Amino acid sequence: QDEERLRLYEFAELGQYTTMVLHDLANQVTTLSLSINDKSGEEKVPRHITQTMDRIEELIQTSNRRISRGAIAKFHPSSVIDETIRLLKNTADKNKIRLIKRTDSKTQSCLIYGDPDRLGHIINILVSNAIQASAAQGGHRRNVTIYAKVEENFMTVAIRNKGTKIHAKNQGNIFKPFTTTKINGHGIGLYIARKVTEDHFHGNINLSPRTDLTEFVITLPLYK
Repeated sequence: QDEERLRLYEFAELGQYTTMVLHDLANQVTTLSLSINDKSGEEKVPRHITQTMDRIEELIQTSNRRISRGAIAKFHPSSVIDETIRLLKNTADKNKIRLIKRTDSKTQSCLIYGDPDRLGHIINILVSNAIQASAAQGGHRRNVTIYAKVEENFMTVAIRNKGTKIHAKNQGNIFKPFTTTKINGHGIGLYIARKVTEDHFHGNINLSPRTDLTEFVITLPLYK
């Protein structure tokens, strides 16, 4: 039974990651197609077209690494946060959300051991949820803040938003699979994020008890 659950988790994780990559890839292809149509006979390829092609190649390489169990190594988590913010910027802008990264002085140089793509997936899930919660409030432009800091032998990454809050009666179940309050949600994102954090990075994810905002905190052991 435990083996079946593990396989379900692995398939769900891969399925969600594939969906995320395909969505990003589709956006890049659309941008490329529009740019080519707008060339109007020019011989020189605009810079943004070559950048889009590079991004497509990057996505393909990332997918191949992910399918082959990822590249396990020491890496700078701050760079992963920057890349995730870049990937989600268009989505945030469309929903009038400002993504803000804040770090302490030690964050830029600290190292984590594991697969950087998996950490990117975890942060992507949490930031995407924060964007959706903030967008549901409507009105003026809102912030989603990613705050990273180093504490002794650990690094924490807190994703904060002041959008729609998680009701108290649901807070105990949010990390359980197939539990969701979203109309079109599958209830697997937070489950995957916590499982990958625990099983792959030997860290944890918790929902902060703060009542003034919604805050998920990732805790990861540092590489020494």
